[in-house]
Amino acid sequence: MFFKKHNTTSSFRDQRDAACQADESFRALTTRRESVLAEITVQEGKADQLRAELASRMSPEDEIAAITAGTLSATAGDPTAGKDELTNTIDRLGVLRKAAERLATEIATERQAIGERLYHEQFRGEQSEAASKVMDALLDLAATRMEENHRLFDMQTAGLNILSLPRCAVRFATAALVSEYLAGVQGTGFKPSEAQLARLNGVQQEEARG
Repeated sequence: MFFKKHNTTSSFRDQRDAACQADESFRALTTRRESVLAEITVQEGKADQLRAELASRMSPEDEIAAITAGTLSATAGDPTAGKDELTNTIDRLGVLRKAAERLATEIATERQAIGERLYHEQFRGEQSEAASKVMDALLDLAATRMEENHRLFDMQTAGLNILSLPRCAVRFATAALVSEYLAGVQGTGFKPSEAQLARLNGVQQEEARG
């Protein structure tokens, strides 16, 4: 096994979420967003109420007719009252929703940062150990390929037709493959040992000699 086997009851998501809840700045962001969302709910209710009130009021022409007929007092109030308040409430909702979106982005960014910290603290070390094992395995494959090539070439120089003979080595296990792998795992913090570098250099020299 290249990676350590963990008998854990919690997933990485659980570990990350627990770390987020333990982080003071993350908790502050989530608390702030919850407060904004609560205010959005209040303002949405207010906007709905104002819309309903405005919809139930008479049009100016109907009010004129009702006052003329004596069915509505002249002091009943302006039927358009509340429009400005509704406009202000809608504007306020726009501000609050944008603030909630920005906070959601900041929360996601902070969650990602906390997850990456956990990765560096836990999984990255295991990756580096595994990379060392893979490096050795690739060098072994390259060595096997070269040894087989040498033996077959020796047979060929003796006059044997080797085209029909089976091969056991992985043909693409070259120094280029090992070097490409090494470049790809640098980000895990893996650094090849002096012995591994010497083996890789040996493969490169052997390939150069043909």
